[in-house]
Amino acid sequence: MSEFIPITNDQYERVRALHRGQTDFLLNLNPATFTLADYTPTFPLQSHTKLLTRIAEMQRIAGDVPLVSFLRTFLREFQRESKVAPARKTCITDNKDTILSYLRQTFVINDRLFELLEITGGVIAGSAALYVAANILKGPTFAPGDLDIWVHSSRFPERVGELKETCTEEMMWIRKSALWMYNQYFTSLGYKEVSPPSSSVRAKITFMEEDGYQEGPLATVVRNIQRFEHPVTKTRIQVMHCYVSHYKAIATFDLSVCATWFNGAGQLYAMDALGIETGKYFHLRSERTEREKERAKKYKEREYFPVERDASKVVEFLQNQ
Repeated sequence: MSEFIPITNDQYERVRALHRGQTDFLLNLNPATFTLADYTPTFPLQSHTKLLTRIAEMQRIAGDVPLVSFLRTFLREFQRESKVAPARKTCITDNKDTILSYLRQTFVINDRLFELLEITGGVIAGSAALYVAANILKGPTFAPGDLDIWVHSSRFPERVGELKETCTEEMMWIRKSALWMYNQYFTSLGYKEVSPPSSSVRAKITFMEEDGYQEGPLATVVRNIQRFEHPVTKTRIQVMHCYVSHYKAIATFDLSVCATWFNGAGQLYAMDALGIETGKYFHLRSERTEREKERAKKYKEREYFPVERDASKVVEFLQNQ
């Protein structure tokens, strides 16, 4: 991610004054990847002189500091202060080895997990993905106790159909169901499946009752759940087979920093990269279940603290993917 530099309150307010009335424009810019080219669409060709004047004025305010670095810092501070959360996913990394190196500090897994995610269209989302992103953005952080995999099970037959023709003999297991494949993968690594038989709805009911999910929107998203536990590390794997896409499932999450995920291609995304970096999260939904109130206490211990922000654009973005 890009490095940011200190700016004074006076510099911040002067640049903010230049952008009066452009709140939505500033919220849609990504501080990590911002370049001066991002300004071009906001100025018609006939206003080229106005654009150059704006840039020259901002350079005067920045002084000897490189303008792009200065403006990236301004954008980060502006978005941190904003009461409206920007609807934008940020790619933290696309390196499988980096992701795997962090996860293997806690979980017994190997690189075949990415292959399994790719075939089933699954993603790993929530605290395990947050753990990786936080390590990349700000250094050592909390160790997650479980790893959640989200699979849109209604899409899986399509994925098998796509892949059948190119399947090699040693990859014939892709013809089986996602439930069977995840069972085979994790048990081969020493995990024990601790959920009821996967063909039964008892797995879902037990999970919802034990973890308090029956109160929240996730109860309408999850079809059934597989749970695995490692007898030595005691870490837990949960495979959530959903009626909907992972985007729509993540839209039901409670904390913005947990709306973080990576896929089989090794692309790690976050809806609140700034919150991960600063330790400030906002709630994706206004209503809170008892379970979610307890989770807020857990994340306080992990040094994440709540701020008030309007998350409606974030949720709308996820639901429309």
